[in-house]
Amino acid sequence: MFLKKQAILGLLILSAAFAFWPSDYGDIQTGNSGSGSSSMLNRSMVMNSGGSLYCVYIDNSSDISAKRVYISLSIDGGTTWDSDWFEATDTGLYGRHSLIDGCALAIDYNEDLHVVWHRYQYSPMLHSTYYRKIEDIHSSPSGSEIIRVFDGSIKSCDSGIAMDSDGYIWLVTGGPTSWKAQIWRSDSVYAVGGTFSSVGSPSSGSTQGVSICLDANDLVHVAYYDNGVSASYAQHRIFDGTDWLSVDGMGNGSTGGRDHNCGMAADVLGNVHLLYGDNIGDVTGTWYFRYRIWNEEDGMGTPVDVCEFPSSSYDGVCNRYIASIACTELTGEAFILIRDIARGGSLCLYKKSLTDTAFTLAEELTDTSMLASYYYLPRMRGALYPEFDNTSIMVDLAWTENRSVDPHEVFYRYTLSEGPYLVGHFPSSNAWVSEDTVVSLNFIDLDGIDPTTASISVDGVVYNISDVELVACGNRLDYHPSVPWTDGTVEVTLLAMSDVLGHSTPDTGTSFSFKIDKTPPSLLYHEPDSALIADYVPDGALMLFKDLGCGSDSLCWSLTVNDLEFEPPSGGGIIIEGDTLVMLAFTLGDVTIPLNDTSRIYFTVHDKPDIGAPNEKTYYWWFVAATGIEETDLPANLALSAYPNPFNSSVFISAPEGAKIEIFDVNGRMVDDIPVGANLVFAQPPGDHKDRPYEFVWIPDENITSGIYLVRARFDSGEKSVKRIIYLK
Repeated sequence: MFLKKQAILGLLILSAAFAFWPSDYGDIQTGNSGSGSSSMLNRSMVMNSGGSLYCVYIDNSSDISAKRVYISLSIDGGTTWDSDWFEATDTGLYGRHSLIDGCALAIDYNEDLHVVWHRYQYSPMLHSTYYRKIEDIHSSPSGSEIIRVFDGSIKSCDSGIAMDSDGYIWLVTGGPTSWKAQIWRSDSVYAVGGTFSSVGSPSSGSTQGVSICLDANDLVHVAYYDNGVSASYAQHRIFDGTDWLSVDGMGNGSTGGRDHNCGMAADVLGNVHLLYGDNIGDVTGTWYFRYRIWNEEDGMGTPVDVCEFPSSSYDGVCNRYIASIACTELTGEAFILIRDIARGGSLCLYKKSLTDTAFTLAEELTDTSMLASYYYLPRMRGALYPEFDNTSIMVDLAWTENRSVDPHEVFYRYTLSEGPYLVGHFPSSNAWVSEDTVVSLNFIDLDGIDPTTASISVDGVVYNISDVELVACGNRLDYHPSVPWTDGTVEVTLLAMSDVLGHSTPDTGTSFSFKIDKTPPSLLYHEPDSALIADYVPDGALMLFKDLGCGSDSLCWSLTVNDLEFEPPSGGGIIIEGDTLVMLAFTLGDVTIPLNDTSRIYFTVHDKPDIGAPNEKTYYWWFVAATGIEETDLPANLALSAYPNPFNSSVFISAPEGAKIEIFDVNGRMVDDIPVGANLVFAQPPGDHKDRPYEFVWIPDENITSGIYLVRARFDSGEKSVKRIIYLK
């Protein structure tokens, strides 16, 4: 069962050594990358839970057969970089030959890196997309086998990567026909095993410049330039896990010929932010970069202009190489980094909150005298999953500078707030926790927080740093309850917090609540019972459990019978009926029950979600099986049968004439008996047909529980016939 790390934002600790423009801004390099650097369409920079940055790029080797994909590392917030920290490619021909832009990077909750890149070859025609996982990034990084996800004798330039909330990895590659994109999903969480399955192509026509992201509801979004749609070349489409949904057309198509999509970003509020180029300039003489926002309730929003410039100055430029988009995942504030040709080609950072009607210029990052083509491939960090890779208080930016002379990557960090920024808290909103849970509030501030200014309220009671319950741990506040929590809901509100320079937090008044569950699930019923079974060897075990707090389900248990262990999902003879009933057939599970000896059962069950001790409990019991009632094989004239088996409401029992039917539970207790002739479905036909059985129907009483039962047919001659049945209520 996949469980995300809890309170991961609390680990987000950033260095105070940052670079700023213009006073101490410098060439902070990620490596000697060039025109083959990763396109901004796809994420190429991530951050781990400790604040270290990783950036993927393709080096600038002039030898087309020896280009390499490198991952750079910065442990000081982007001030310095180890440019060749890890090479994703290898010495094989297909690992380094003819690499092009489009390499991308993702990080998962285990803090493993996932890299994807693309190569092309025209003689003979061959385009391929490669994937590799990098593990142990905190100590000695190691790479998995390089997987060739897509391979085809077609033209294609798409490769991108994203991760959903469950940890599955999604890829963009080339498609089945020339210049067509294809979307893939890993077959396992974190792409364990390195296999992927295609979910198809978003378009029936040629698609270029495809970007991918997952929204807060795990819908897969792709945006792309469609050569086959002359009315609006920029397209947006959604995959809901089963089907590709209807297409949203953006822009005003006329002549086409350029990659009009510029990227997407998603926030936790359910919004997807899209940036695209509108080629109406081919008609009017003016090109626009435009923004739209999408959510499930409102659909695609109206366009908002970011900037514009004459088509003559834009000629021959592809949108995806000069613009990028990101957002603050917690608030939905959108950021666009663009080479603004109207300003002489400088890189400009624009921003817009959810309530703003237009973008405003946040900062002009580069020199306007460097001409329109000087700055290239702007990229921005940020991802919805995992949370520690959120943009939060910092917008991390990178671009290629002066690629014609001495190509290198430049890094810059933009700060959203002067006061401490609340980047996360534990427990998360509406979470269930146990009685001994500590509350944590996690902040980021360049200058450091001043804990003496901290003040919070817990269920209306105000606590300051002078109170023993409130403790400062670096940039984190911890609240330790003086007595264990009681069942119910707890509400926490941030009242005050400042940094060491006296700047107050912009998050004053932020509240969240969580729920307390003090007890583990209860085992309501189990069989066999803790007693001698006098009449038979049981066929199986049954456990019925329930949790009155946050609940439990069919994945929250483990079972041990005589040293054999069973865990969900069901298998090895396990039958799960509903969420809180577990049945084990001993024979199917290879469990041997010894005669006249002790058998032991351990059943461990926990809450959902698993909130740990003390909300996990192991129930233990034993029993001794003795010889007694056994399933017997009798002559055909005494045969006994039951169907359907298992059954859920009634069972038909066929027995010879004169049989008395008795029903027993697994403890040997009689729960029902059916006299001769009772509940007769059809009568014995006339004539000499003594081997024709009578057929009865047993409808269990409503107070009879699901489980294993034995049907015994008893005859006046003293002979008996026994049949096991399973009742699933």
